[in-house]
Amino acid sequence: MSCSTGMVDLVVTSPPNGASAHGQVRSTRDTGERGVVKKDYRYSRDPANLAHVGLEQLLEAFTGILIQCRHMLRPGGHAVITTRPWRERGDIVRGYEHIKLANVAAYRARQAELLAKLERPVVAQGADS
Repeated sequence: MSCSTGMVDLVVTSPPNGASAHGQVRSTRDTGERGVVKKDYRYSRDPANLAHVGLEQLLEAFTGILIQCRHMLRPGGHAVITTRPWRERGDIVRGYEHIKLANVAAYRARQAELLAKLERPVVAQGADS
């Protein structure tokens, strides 16, 4: 399918997270066995697949993918990136928590502003009594 530049409203994509985030994980709690068991963590066996490259190369390649997606978006369009939790040495990496919290704060401020407008009495202008 071919698409003209600037004609798409929405792009949804997911980076190939590789073994760090992909797959099924079972812990001691799930299995009763000590430790963590991971299975089905490969996208493919093709070494050229981005799921098999290091973090720096993955970020560089995915940045290129997003740049190309940007060219396809019309003004006001959105790009959505879906990801799974990222784990490094067993710990979940939470690199964007501050952005999420800032958006929640902005949402709550706007919500309070709109609720305050709803609570004000409406006065009809120019109406005869």
